[in-house]
Amino acid sequence: MTISLLLGCPNAWGFERTPYGQTKSEIDIAKIPRTAEEPETFWDFLKDRTRIGYGFEETYNSNLFLQDNNKQNEYISTLESEIFFADPRGALLYGLDWEVNAFHYHQTNVSAINQDVGAFFDYDPGGRYKFGVDYKLTVRNDLLFTPDQGDIIRRHLDGKFERTVSHHVNSKLNYALNETDSLTPQVDYDYSDLQINDDSGADRRVFKAIIDLDHDFKPGWTVFVGSEHQDIMIPGNKLKNDSVYAARLGTDYELTGVTDLKFLFKVERHEFQDGQSQTNASYSFGWNYRPGPRTTVDFTFEDKRVASFAQNRRQFRSIAPSGSLAYDLTPLTKLTLSSGYTRQTSTTEDLLPGSFGGNIKSTFYNIGPHIQWQIREKSKIVLYYSFSRSKTNDYTDHLIGFQLEAEL
Repeated sequence: MTISLLLGCPNAWGFERTPYGQTKSEIDIAKIPRTAEEPETFWDFLKDRTRIGYGFEETYNSNLFLQDNNKQNEYISTLESEIFFADPRGALLYGLDWEVNAFHYHQTNVSAINQDVGAFFDYDPGGRYKFGVDYKLTVRNDLLFTPDQGDIIRRHLDGKFERTVSHHVNSKLNYALNETDSLTPQVDYDYSDLQINDDSGADRRVFKAIIDLDHDFKPGWTVFVGSEHQDIMIPGNKLKNDSVYAARLGTDYELTGVTDLKFLFKVERHEFQDGQSQTNASYSFGWNYRPGPRTTVDFTFEDKRVASFAQNRRQFRSIAPSGSLAYDLTPLTKLTLSSGYTRQTSTTEDLLPGSFGGNIKSTFYNIGPHIQWQIREKSKIVLYYSFSRSKTNDYTDHLIGFQLEAEL
């Protein structure tokens, strides 16, 4: 769901530096009253601080199960609704977000409801520190995947829909040591439960802790160095448990008023429960360019290792460039062109004891435009098209969609 102004929890510290964690969306809370005076009634209090959104989406999928030798097209109807509450009180901001999406697959004859429930708390007294905590509960009904070419690029199972319940908690602190240096510790916890009998590779508990030391060389240029620890726990097969220790180095550099760069480099050591270990390096790069008031260009590139639990801990090297171009056709219409490419490779040298298979190469790319039309102040229409191609699994997929979104 992409209702305007209602996109998850607010990010009190701007961009999310790490591409491996949860990316939080911005919320414009400028229209929510920030006054010391209390409203006359409790109803006025709720009305001033609550946003209600609703929407409808119709999608055509040319290859639902991602199998060219057994294609099935599908029409999917989705009703969307969201309630967002935020109460800014000086240095304090807290709120709740509840999203409900009901969908129906017409030819497969499957109907279900997906829900996201979130809560957030941010405190910024304007001194040396600021602090925030987010929590999100997600209940989703999705097509299942088969574990053939890794954990990312996979086919769907014919007609199999299963429910996943997940919890995510994120806490972050920024503490200024002096005018140019600050500490930014962050803790994340993810719990995911795919509710089927044989799900030892999908169920997992992930705990991650990061601490960075930031240094501001000049306005618009920040360099950070730090460490990261992550524990991945697989309840169904504890031998697959993975502990990751990493050193981090990155920068966020605003070159001019119209372009900025982001870079993150990590050296990771994976230590599995059965005593095996591997050391890998990864990096990510991001570039944002605004050549004019109507145009924005974004480009990202990522080179990292992916541990495939479905492939019994086979290590894949994943290279993924992507880009987008957004152009305001008129003050009320915006055209966005986006594309992405992912290549995963694995050789016999990437196999840990107990793994299986030989050399594997998976490639996947997608491209597509979408047009957004702001028909009224709080209403918009989105038309989109997406073409996807997997060369390894040898399938193509076309998506055509229509969205109507509004805010009461």
